[in-house]
Amino acid sequence: MSIKKISFRVRTSKGKGSLDKFLSPPITPMRARAVKSFPIGNEWMYEPKWDGFRCLVFRDEEKILLQSRRGKSLTSAFPEIVAAFRALGPKRFVLDGELAMPTENGFSFDGLVNRLRIGSARLALEVRDSPAIYIAFDMLANSENLLGSPFRLRRKNLERFFENSIPRSSPVYLSASREDLREVEKWVGHIG
Repeated sequence: MSIKKISFRVRTSKGKGSLDKFLSPPITPMRARAVKSFPIGNEWMYEPKWDGFRCLVFRDEEKILLQSRRGKSLTSAFPEIVAAFRALGPKRFVLDGELAMPTENGFSFDGLVNRLRIGSARLALEVRDSPAIYIAFDMLANSENLLGSPFRLRRKNLERFFENSIPRSSPVYLSASREDLREVEKWVGHIG
């Protein structure tokens, strides 16, 4: 597979100035873009782009909202993800990531789309038979807004969040992230 067909999130480590209040929905997330070659330099980090729905997770005490890339609620369609986040100790955070539906043959984007179309009568069966997972790649807020912080600092916060709060049995995963372009080129080699 050629590089031009692979999307990666490529983030610069520079922040954009701080915001004072805690984040609340809707937030327009940064979008991944396909590239023909990777940008090079110490300020870049590289992440895979997963085949799923972009999803921001807002938790404020017992209120949990799953927001799509376009600002729509995905909360009612993915109760297993809401339950996973509700079970966590931290009561206030905003994560950026991807909803995905694993199958024997990789991830099923169609399965995610179908989840949005089914009625509540079938939802419990779908959750049981085809559970979704959440792959986090950025922490936008914990007890405070982190958007003004450099990505490397947000990533460290996200890694601590996973170390301290996410049980191994959870359907919530931490996305890979690398600074070394040689490691990313190995990922690409495994895809083709």
